[in-house]
Amino acid sequence: MKTNRMMYWGVGAIALMLLLPACDDHECSACTDSAPCVLPDAGSGGDTIMPDAVVPDAMKPDAGQLQGWAIKGGGDGLDHSHAMILDASGNLILVGKVNKGTAAGKFGSFTIANAGGDDALIARVTSAGQVTDVTTLGTKDNEVFSALSLDASKNLVIGGYLTGSASFGSTKITSNGFSDFLVTRLNSSGKYDWAISGGSKTNSDYAKSLAVDASGNVYLGATFADTMTFNGKTY
Repeated sequence: MKTNRMMYWGVGAIALMLLLPACDDHECSACTDSAPCVLPDAGSGGDTIMPDAVVPDAMKPDAGQLQGWAIKGGGDGLDHSHAMILDASGNLILVGKVNKGTAAGKFGSFTIANAGGDDALIARVTSAGQVTDVTTLGTKDNEVFSALSLDASKNLVIGGYLTGSASFGSTKITSNGFSDFLVTRLNSSGKYDWAISGGSKTNSDYAKSLAVDASGNVYLGATFADTMTFNGKTY
């Protein structure tokens, strides 16, 4: 495991544009400054549409409602965050990958290089936007973390995929084909407890999502093609 690595990630702001119909005599049967515009064919179960002219000021965003923070980082490779969660203290934990570029980048105060291909990444950001920890796992092949969850003991359960071979603590994972999906657990001390993988010999297989129940059982959503082997069984 390597620390002080770099990623490029974004917590994207989502802008929603509502295209509301113009209100005129041909489209609306009732339309005033204080009442919504009702389409004539809507009937008792139809939609009620509020035209631009009568949207209350209280519903319009202003600078006072758009407070917060945004941070970014990255090198000159293709770096991504794939999943994120909040812990009990309000810290943001995110996982993703950092790609091998020609130069190391930065995330917060951390400078991050790359071992080759894609390296799996974990980072922690406080509720105030301060990057407090960045950790990567990588070899000359590809390792990517793409899903995560916290269990009741504050262990971080992570899903992802890899090509080639990589070690997660004392467990070495080797892919069957181009890429295999994997699940691993990182304990509260920052050590990998275990790891398991599965996949086909001829296609790419990926972990998409996971969840952990109150007993610590892990539920994994993944994709595979053709025939794959997982936990000693063939599917």
